[in-house]
Amino acid sequence: MVDTKSSRILYIGPIPPEYGGIKSGGVATYFWELTNYAHQAGYDVHLLTHLTKRCADYPFDIISWPKDNFLLKTLKALLQATRPTNSNIFLRYFGLKQKLVILYKRQVMKKLIDDLKPDIIHVAQIFDPVVFSILSLHSRPPLVVTDHGVGMVLEGNLIEEYQLPPNPELWGALIKAVDRIVCVSRFAKEALLHHTNSFAYEQKMFAILNPINEEKIKFYDKLNAKKKLNLPNLRTILFVGVHLPFEKKGLGVLLKAFAEDECLKKNTTLLIVADPGTCIRIQRIIKGDLVNIHTIQAPAQNLDDCYNASDVFVMPSKLEGIGLAYYEALLSGVPIIGYHKSVEELQSALNLYIGEKYNSEFEGAVELAEKIKKVLDMEINREALRKAVIEHLSWKVKFREYGELYDSLLT
Repeated sequence: MVDTKSSRILYIGPIPPEYGGIKSGGVATYFWELTNYAHQAGYDVHLLTHLTKRCADYPFDIISWPKDNFLLKTLKALLQATRPTNSNIFLRYFGLKQKLVILYKRQVMKKLIDDLKPDIIHVAQIFDPVVFSILSLHSRPPLVVTDHGVGMVLEGNLIEEYQLPPNPELWGALIKAVDRIVCVSRFAKEALLHHTNSFAYEQKMFAILNPINEEKIKFYDKLNAKKKLNLPNLRTILFVGVHLPFEKKGLGVLLKAFAEDECLKKNTTLLIVADPGTCIRIQRIIKGDLVNIHTIQAPAQNLDDCYNASDVFVMPSKLEGIGLAYYEALLSGVPIIGYHKSVEELQSALNLYIGEKYNSEFEGAVELAEKIKKVLDMEINREALRKAVIEHLSWKVKFREYGELYDSLLT
């Protein structure tokens, strides 16, 4: 192993609002935890992110993106356009606005790299414009990017929803140029290889199942959790989804299953944690007889209560890279119903029954309702679920795979 104490890593990506960041969701949570565990492992960690506020007592160096106004950003970008660059291979795929973003971030990155001199740069998302900014520099350290399921987006023809560049040649050029790619699941890696025709570069792709902080979700009595949330004493179905809950996460089909199945409608509670706009939308579309639907706006301070109060977690997504919410549910001892490839890979990793697979391509509300009732009728050992997640998917166990990846670039 390399002496990590002398290895400096610059991380670039979002962090959750509770730590001063601007973005809720699985990617921000993943990246904040990754940087913290890298710091604990002894790496010299620096994190470039968008901050809305600076919290006290950060464990490592947090760098905020400059607060330049639009005019200054444009002038700096145009100045970069006059400088020698390696970016032509990428810039030709973008429109004017995105070109200016990439060129502006190139200026920021050149100064930061010159000042900080990192040994490695790790960017949270493979499609972040800053990736192209870094690749355009004549001199740069090794670049690692995390792929949260771009191949799945290409497979599902959801490019517009995710605002990704549509040209497949760009993705091939990007994969060729970066040094390492962390794919958050085996199936995400396979999809990325297939839909970008990048099999020649498979050796630089590492499939590492997203780890989870075992302390993220506390574990306690279900009835107490229901009381804290003022939920009726009924079996509880939980949905948690912030990013594209209707378009991607399957909230629409879940509402339909709940509304049309008399057993679910009368004998269960549907608890939904979503962004404020989605919560308002739900209140508008549910009918008066659906009294057992409860909504909580994200970010929820009582997320522990939501998970522990639940009897089944349902997120019937059209696609996922893997799905951090599935981990959170399992960590609280709650079985899941979700995207079929995610459930299959997680069940294989944990080596025990964790719930039911759902494939939106072939299944609808009726099938989903039957799966929910099946899981609710089963006896689930909550303690065994939580124990399996901690033993196989916690950061304490999984970070060594990141360490091996970093070491491969430092030796």
